[in-house]
Amino acid sequence: MEARAKVAGSGNLLTIMRFELSIFALLAVGLFSGCVGDSAPVIPDAGDASVDATVSDASDAADGDALDAGDATAGDADAVANATVKVTFAGTSTGSVTLNPGNVTCTTTCTVPFPPDTAVSIVATADVGGTFTGWSSPCTAGDAANDCQVTAVGAVEVTATFTCSAGGSQTFTPSGAIDTFKIPVCATSLIIDAYGAQGGFDPQYSTTAGGGAHIKGTFAALSGTLHVIVGKKDPTSAYPGGGGGASFVYVNATDALPLIAAAGGGGATCNASGGPGSATTSPTNSTTGDGNGAGGSNGNGGTGGGLTGNASDPGTGGGGAGWLTNGGDGTVVSKGGGGQAPRNGGTGGTAGAFGHVGGFGGGGGSAGSCGAGGGGGGFNGGGGGNNWNGSATGAGGGGGSYNGGTNQTNTAGGHAGDGSVTISW
Repeated sequence: MEARAKVAGSGNLLTIMRFELSIFALLAVGLFSGCVGDSAPVIPDAGDASVDATVSDASDAADGDALDAGDATAGDADAVANATVKVTFAGTSTGSVTLNPGNVTCTTTCTVPFPPDTAVSIVATADVGGTFTGWSSPCTAGDAANDCQVTAVGAVEVTATFTCSAGGSQTFTPSGAIDTFKIPVCATSLIIDAYGAQGGFDPQYSTTAGGGAHIKGTFAALSGTLHVIVGKKDPTSAYPGGGGGASFVYVNATDALPLIAAAGGGGATCNASGGPGSATTSPTNSTTGDGNGAGGSNGNGGTGGGLTGNASDPGTGGGGAGWLTNGGDGTVVSKGGGGQAPRNGGTGGTAGAFGHVGGFGGGGGSAGSCGAGGGGGGFNGGGGGNNWNGSATGAGGGGGSYNGGTNQTNTAGGHAGDGSVTISW
């Protein structure tokens, strides 16, 4: 700054300003000279969306190497690309594959992204009626023959092959829910063999509950998924018995007809026996005692039991469900509930006072001390038992059955215990 002091006169003001700028420029060059060169970071303006970070360190700038994992900024969407694993399906049958990590399940060709170098396990599961027969390269063996192990590098593709089995069967027992059956793609026909459930009864007494019907038929040219309800017996062993549930196999609950309905039997009381599940669409009446409400027709539920005697003992049984509608509730104070049709869930009717619930599959609930039995479920529901008439109570009537197949077997009332359904191909 000594040079400035030696300059005199107002006419030299411009010279002084130029001298100061020159000194500032020299200082700036010296201050930032260590930051210029290979290692200088490229910093985009805050508002410049078109600029990506392109250099991270001296070695990347010098030799053109790819970015380190930490070099990418939020704008570098492609800095680390996913690998993919594609699974295709082949063969005459069907199945599914599950890829892990991620627990992704596919039933048709699918492509799943993974971070590069991920170890991927693919497990194949054949559908009913089929067999898994192998993987294509580049699979290596996993824990089992159906387990493929690959490493996700780039785009990996494998093929799972499923073939038809020679034939088989699947048996359904009561689950308390509507089950499903996926028809094997190789099946040219199905044989459906169904038993309805027996009505409830008390083994201390000589009265008996109605047995479930046995209905069997052959069905051709079916595909897709079937729904299965397996009839259940009143789970207690006491009077009055709830109606036995019917066993149904159908495509859709809203269809006009099921494929098969095997009727349940009527519930027994202390002095009356329930009606058997019918081999035809017509419900049956209780075999002893004060009778039951009217059975259903045209796919409808049976009516609840009525008051026929002493109103001081007014237990009446619920009607069994039909294919289309629920059974009716008992008609006087202690009322067993009507069973529910398949389209409404297929549950058994509720218990009235001193009674028991109906079996799953639309059995009617029972009510009363000595009792009024519930009607059996079926294509047409059995009627609920009437109340005490002064000498006997009313047991439930058996439901009616339906068979839409060929090569039929239709047997009334011979089955004891819970129902069952077996589907063979």
